[in-house]
Amino acid sequence: MPTWSKMKRFYEHAGVMEQDSSFLVVLDGRVVKTPAGSNLGSPTMALTKAMSEEWETQSVEIKPETMSLCKLAATAIDRLNKKRDEVIGITLKIAETDLLCYRVSEPEDLVALQNRGWNPELEWAMKFEGDEAAISNRKQEVLAIYRKLNKANQHKMKPIPVCVIPESLK
Repeated sequence: MPTWSKMKRFYEHAGVMEQDSSFLVVLDGRVVKTPAGSNLGSPTMALTKAMSEEWETQSVEIKPETMSLCKLAATAIDRLNKKRDEVIGITLKIAETDLLCYRVSEPEDLVALQNRGWNPELEWAMKFEGDEAAISNRKQEVLAIYRKLNKANQHKMKPIPVCVIPESLK
């Protein structure tokens, strides 16, 4: 099983090779292997070229901590391909709710899109005072997220008490 840590640079040139409608990272023409032994690559030339550039910029010793695209791709190839459907299901479930409160600050068009999509649900949750049993599962999820985050952040919303020193102690 190949590992990239504590490895000396042994190659002259990093590049990209096309194979079976995907693109692979190559070092002196030999395909780079992930830590689990799979071929390192992606379905797009641009991403694979960026990964090969991470290899190209290595000096005497390979420093995996400077190769974020390669590490991410290797993780996806080695771990996610085996449980693809499960990972997609978990990711979609998280995305349904986490996007309510964790949003981008730019670009402006994405900020506007998120506000249009999520603000109505959050505003509804802030005002809700009815019977939870009578609302849809989605609204129950939104309400639970709102309440959880609201409770966890109360310390940021309440004023800090100020100690008044009596005149006699000054």
